Amino acid sequence: MTVVKDINATPFTPIVGSGPTTGRNNTPFREDRKFLKLGTRLFFIANTLSTGLELFVYDGTKAWLVKDIRPGAIGSDPNDLMTDGSRVWFSADDGVHGREIWVSDGTKAGTKLFCDAIIGSAGSSPEDPAHLKGGKIVFGGVSPQGQGLWVSDGTTAGTSLLIDFGKDTRLRYFTTDSAGSKVYFQYSGPYLTKRGALWVTDGTKAGSKLLLSTISSRPNSDFPSAFRPLGSKVLFAAYSYYKGLELWITDGTARGTTLLKDVYSGRVSGTILSTGAVLGNKVLFVGRTATQGTELWVSDGTATGTRLIKDMVRGRSSSTIYDIVADATGAKAWIAIR
Repeated sequence: MTVVKDINATPFTPIVGSGPTTGRNNTPFREDRKFLKLGTRLFFIANTLSTGLELFVYDGTKAWLVKDIRPGAIGSDPNDLMTDGSRVWFSADDGVHGREIWVSDGTKAGTKLFCDAIIGSAGSSPEDPAHLKGGKIVFGGVSPQGQGLWVSDGTTAGTSLLIDFGKDTRLRYFTTDSAGSKVYFQYSGPYLTKRGALWVTDGTKAGSKLLLSTISSRPNSDFPSAFRPLGSKVLFAAYSYYKGLELWITDGTARGTTLLKDVYSGRVSGTILSTGAVLGNKVLFVGRTATQGTELWVSDGTATGTRLIKDMVRGRSSSTIYDIVADATGAKAWIAIR
């Protein structure tokens, strides 16, 4: 293993104390943000004392700053990197427009503000942007009443608030289906009044619909997450009092949104879809049963096709699966396991 580039040559000095930090220390990378691959290039967020946190790119031989969006040591603090296969979208704060959606083709000239949803320095504070075919972006952001669902095609006329969900709400885990025609997301509302729910949108107000609300009337239910596109459908994990955290599936309709398989029968959770990856026309994930413990599972989107791949640690003892990563083509997967 060799160092590609010493982006921040200043010796590392950990921050000591309990107060808030600004990100302007000399830690070189944001550990909480994954690298994003686009073609032969790798986009990532890095920090230098002169630029702060900004967008960088690596082409296999060298790494460089894409653009100093917010000149100076504060940095634009990019977040939520996402791609449609041709460009990269992310949120950033240039110090003028507040935190908004930006787009980049990997060049300085091609990195620009995509939409200014809320005019002024406050910004819309977008979270988890996802793409739709035709160049539109859907995201959750600040609205007049609290938090809302936004859509933008990169123009002022084409940027609008679809639904204002109100205060004490949050929209996240935006995930595009395989066809690029629908985006699924989780809605969460005030505690014990409006629990987590599954929504879908096609980028229009009429096409933004609730698919799944209360799985159980008991507290701490619902909260669909870990969406995995699979053909025309999407697999996800959701919790219910009577089933635990298990594997669900949706085709974008309320009727077609249902529990796929109760991997661990009863109230015990049997699905860890957050550790998972799409591999061709199947999804690899971590499953758990009473007789085989925690092991590697696979699903093709059917109940019969959702099964244990191999009981690597025999009996009720479990394998420790740290991560599952598929390559860009979806033909192979790497599994970190012990």
